[in-house]
Amino acid sequence: MRSQPAQAPAAATARPNEAGSTSRTSSARVVLFGASWCGSCRLARAYLARSGIAYSDVDIDSPAGRRAYAAAGGGGVPLLVADGDRLQGFSELAYDYFFARHP
Repeated sequence: MRSQPAQAPAAATARPNEAGSTSRTSSARVVLFGASWCGSCRLARAYLARSGIAYSDVDIDSPAGRRAYAAAGGGGVPLLVADGDRLQGFSELAYDYFFARHP
């Protein structure tokens, strides 16, 4: 999993996480590109919810989501974008490190 600069999408379908404001929040605009059929995307959403991180959830299977995903660089899901940095794939350790850099 690598983290690299990217631009946040201009238009994305937003859905706040289900956890509300629990353990921690990020001041960065966090966008998760994913798909309903993606198991790693479900794990990423669960991590964000459990951690209390507000995010926009972009469905790459929708026309608008597909365009936003392409504009963000695409390359595989889940794709997490915050403050111009991107992280593809999911592991709890990688997400912990990513959010330590984006408090």
